[in-house]
Amino acid sequence: MIVSTLIRERRISPPARILPVAEAMAEVAASLAGPQAERAARLADQAEQLARTVPSYETRTSARAQVAVAFARAGQWEQAEGVAFSLGSPEYQASALSQIAVAYARAGRWDRAQKTADALGDLGDRAAALAAVADAAAERDPARAARFAEQAEKLARLIPDYVSRASALAKVAVAFARAGQPDRVGATARSRGGGRLYAWEMADLAAMLASYNPDRAIHLAL
Repeated sequence: MIVSTLIRERRISPPARILPVAEAMAEVAASLAGPQAERAARLADQAEQLARTVPSYETRTSARAQVAVAFARAGQWEQAEGVAFSLGSPEYQASALSQIAVAYARAGRWDRAQKTADALGDLGDRAAALAAVADAAAERDPARAARFAEQAEKLARLIPDYVSRASALAKVAVAFARAGQPDRVGATARSRGGGRLYAWEMADLAAMLASYNPDRAIHLAL
């Protein structure tokens, strides 16, 4: 294997150079998905081998989370989920699973996107993942995207902490905008309450909405 040869010949010396090489390989693998999926899968596999040799738990886990996403974008679903579920960090696991759910949605594999998002235990993580899935589904199937956004909204409203709830609802509002549901954008965003965070996020939502519904955007911004 290329990886073992490079390490054996000390052309890659752990730990200083292994992590950036593994991360770069995972990034390249993700960018090759589609017509070069087989090559992407090989690169992701090599990146996983490299990432496992990083001594630091934190940096190793970060690199392997990127590898999980690379596998998903290459259509190697079992490997993607296998790596993601083996991550010991809830934070990195949530990030990887959310991006895998998005990859499923972009591939039109709606049931798997739903199941992967539902695997997230934290309400905020699950709401954010479903909102991201809705974003990914919007171009292919706007009606389905709106249904994902509705699920995300229901979950987001259950989050007890105000700041976390507000952040999740902002993501949901964006998902509704991209799904072509302008009425739901304003209702979702305005239900979050006031504050400086609310003001700049509302401006961003209004700017997004302006591209296809200027009147609604003006109303939202006021």
